Amino acid sequence: MYFIEPKVEIIDQKPGKQGIFEQIEKGARICYKSENKTEFNEEGESLTARKFVDNILNVKKHTSVAEHGTVYLKFPIDDKNVEKYCNNKYSKVVSDPDYLYVTTNYRVLLENNWLDDLKAPYLCEVPEDKHIRRITVKFWTQVAIAREAHRHRVHSPSEESTRYCNYSKDKFGNEISICEPEFLKNEGSYYKIASYDNTKNKEAWLLNYCRTISSDYNNPWFDKVDYWLFANIACEYSYLGMIKLGAKPEEARTILPLDTKTEFYHTAFEDDWKTFLDMRTANVAHDDIKVLAHDLKKQFIERGYKEFE
Repeated sequence: MYFIEPKVEIIDQKPGKQGIFEQIEKGARICYKSENKTEFNEEGESLTARKFVDNILNVKKHTSVAEHGTVYLKFPIDDKNVEKYCNNKYSKVVSDPDYLYVTTNYRVLLENNWLDDLKAPYLCEVPEDKHIRRITVKFWTQVAIAREAHRHRVHSPSEESTRYCNYSKDKFGNEISICEPEFLKNEGSYYKIASYDNTKNKEAWLLNYCRTISSDYNNPWFDKVDYWLFANIACEYSYLGMIKLGAKPEEARTILPLDTKTEFYHTAFEDDWKTFLDMRTANVAHDDIKVLAHDLKKQFIERGYKEFE
């Protein structure tokens, strides 16, 4: 079992069509944890993005990941072609005396047969000052906290799939990963987690716990950290055992704990992120998502988003 600290990171989209496809590829690959299959050229551009995205969207029909590809368009003020975006709830339009600035996503264009708008002169390589920006954020956190994050509308989420990810495989270190909840850090025996992580005989911990459990919960050797650690060790033991007996990951995942580490992308408009931060930095917010929200707010401010102050 591997322990990780929750964290959050803003993922910038590269310019132009290539950037759109690379952002979609990232969002799709996180579901299967197949990021290692992305191939790059010497300039750091993905060589696999276009083919991979075409297969995901047009063959497998998993179009939700297309929402991670943000599209910035610019139309002359009298161009009637822009009216369709004004009536689309997933797009935002801003005007000045000369132009209309559209922010939307690749799924909107794909499902409405508007892909011709990706050609010149409409497509902007990078957003201009008038565009309302969409921002992609990557989270590393507990499955339980992912549930809270996914409640935000109209964010576009893509998450690591416990149905397809087999944590008994070498690429996962043949173990499950656990995010440590904030409340444990205030416990005097918090050090036990590091002790377990560093021991060479982890099986002994499970055996010792099993010997000392009692049906009346009146165990002087157990505190909050022990109960939490024992539960996670037992879950990992059972998960790996089920896989060894031939269970599919989607079957074995039923006993994974809520503190299992998950990774996910969220892409949303600036004002949606402001709402997210207002709610998730509030005093009543859960401590585990509050930590992430405060860190994300700091990153936004450092990037010059003054409205997040």
